[in-house]
Amino acid sequence: MGESISKLLQQDFYVPPSSIRSSRDFKIHIGKSVKPGQEIDYLIYFSSKGSRVSRGDSQPVHERICSFLENRHPNSIVVSRPTTNTTLISLIYLLRKLNVSVSNLITDVGFLDFTPKNSANLLDYEVQMNEVYPGFLLPHINLIEDYYSIYGESVALFRNEVEVTGDLFSKEISRFIKRGVFLVMGFIPNEILLHLKKPLSINPCYEHYRVYMNKFFNKDELSLIDLQLSDLDFKKYFIDDAHLSSSGHEWIEGLIIKEL
Repeated sequence: MGESISKLLQQDFYVPPSSIRSSRDFKIHIGKSVKPGQEIDYLIYFSSKGSRVSRGDSQPVHERICSFLENRHPNSIVVSRPTTNTTLISLIYLLRKLNVSVSNLITDVGFLDFTPKNSANLLDYEVQMNEVYPGFLLPHINLIEDYYSIYGESVALFRNEVEVTGDLFSKEISRFIKRGVFLVMGFIPNEILLHLKKPLSINPCYEHYRVYMNKFFNKDELSLIDLQLSDLDFKKYFIDDAHLSSSGHEWIEGLIIKEL
């Protein structure tokens, strides 16, 4: 990591070139003992689950983990939603930029690699992919669904055929880390999807994602924490199909602290 600490505090360091705006929810915490070029004890890397959704929420999980790490493991970095589509590709991009050994990685990325995407988000994924693996053409699957946006517009949905990347991604991540823990999203109650006017094709996509994670990220130095919940608990810990409630932030904090 031949980068200065000031460089590490800049959002552009964490974000692959993208066709979509960078996330306004981006947060970064650099522990006081982090030094360029030296091994990192913990890299905690969140998608939007690390963020506060509304101002009335309690302290979001990324802030809770920062507070916990500051005195116990000050040689750590916590990143929350560096880009709108925070994916496995986004994580690999960062590991390459840091270019140091990471003793422990804890992350929830992976589900956005598989979720249904409109054409703009599909392009964004392909742009990120091409930045990390130039010339790598990732097939996509047309999801047959009569889906209408909240604005009443008919939207064509696609899914990236990420299955072909399994060995590639897991070996690339393992190259930089000694231990990795992946939080794996569970299925979403259909009544929540219908209430939020979300595509019902999410859950079949999640089934592919869960099979993929179990096959490629649950071996050797990589392990999983399954976030599958009952319908009742899902409503307690999530406010929609992806974002945590106040109770959810506390729940995820507890799961992560057990791994620290």
